[in-house]
Amino acid sequence: MLGMFNKFIQDREKARQEASTLCKEYKEKISVASKEFDDIFIDKSKYVDIQSIYIWFDKWSEFISEVNNLNHRRIKKSPIGRETTDRIYSFLEAVGNSERKRNRHNDAVVSLQLSNARKTVCPVEGKSLDNQQLTCILKDVSNHLVVAGAGTGKTTTV
Repeated sequence: MLGMFNKFIQDREKARQEASTLCKEYKEKISVASKEFDDIFIDKSKYVDIQSIYIWFDKWSEFISEVNNLNHRRIKKSPIGRETTDRIYSFLEAVGNSERKRNRHNDAVVSLQLSNARKTVCPVEGKSLDNQQLTCILKDVSNHLVVAGAGTGKTTTV
C-alpha cells in the first residue's frame, strides 16, 4: 500500500515539474510573440498595413492554436500555473483584438497627418478635399476601393 502511495506522490511531482517546464516555455514564447506584435505598432507615425498582421499571424499561428486548445488544468498544477494561465488569456485577448488595435492605430496616424496633408495637397484641381478624401490619400496600403456616387470626387481623390 505504501508503495502505491509513493508512486502516486512521484507521479504527481513529475506532473508538476512537467507543468512548470511547460509554463516557462509558454511564458517565454508569449513574451517573444507579444513583443513582435507590439513592434508592429511601435512607430506612431506609420500606417500599419493588414499584411504586417498577416505575416505575424503566419509566424505564430501554430503557437496560438496550441495555447487556444491547451488543457489549462494541467498548467494550473504548476506553482506558476495561475500566472501563466493569466498571461495566456491576456495574449489570446490581444490576438483577438488585433484588427481593432490596427484600426485604432491607423486612425491615430491619419488624424496626425490630416492637417499637414490639407496644407500640402489642397487644393486639387481648384477644389478642397474633405476628410474622407484626404484619409484615402493618406492610407499607406497596397490598394484602395473607392465607392461613391457620381460627382462626389472619386477621380479627384485618385
